[in-house]
Amino acid sequence: PWPDSLALQVQGLVMFETEEAVEYSHRFMRYLILSYVLCLRRISKVIRETFPSHSSLIAARLATLEELEVMEKEGELDMVWWIPLGWCMTMTKNARHKQKIIPSDHKEILRGVVKFKEGLESVEGHDHIQVPPVYKQVWTYSYSLTS
Repeated sequence: PWPDSLALQVQGLVMFETEEAVEYSHRFMRYLILSYVLCLRRISKVIRETFPSHSSLIAARLATLEELEVMEKEGELDMVWWIPLGWCMTMTKNARHKQKIIPSDHKEILRGVVKFKEGLESVEGHDHIQVPPVYKQVWTYSYSLTS
């Protein structure tokens, strides 16, 4: 999943009239990207090399030490990548009450977060599925017949 669609949605639905609204938008996107990085760094060598440690996440300003400590209380960081998305949901609910988001449109942002989480779950699921050796043999055999 790409965070771009959700970023555009937040850009269109947040009323940027106050500093609080700007802070909401920045923190929301930071949490979204943090979840993305934590989920994909187990799968992607490039992301794992870019963000190998807590300090690299903090240096990139994706997380604070306090946020990482809260997440680690729940388990290994790469396994609790969904926690920042929960923070996004809570922030959105609270922002609605403080009139940072266009009234009634907060549901669109919540749906976007859920869709993004489902996309990450789908990607994460591919990491857990092992291709049986028999499939590799069938593919190799089929390829050799067609060549």
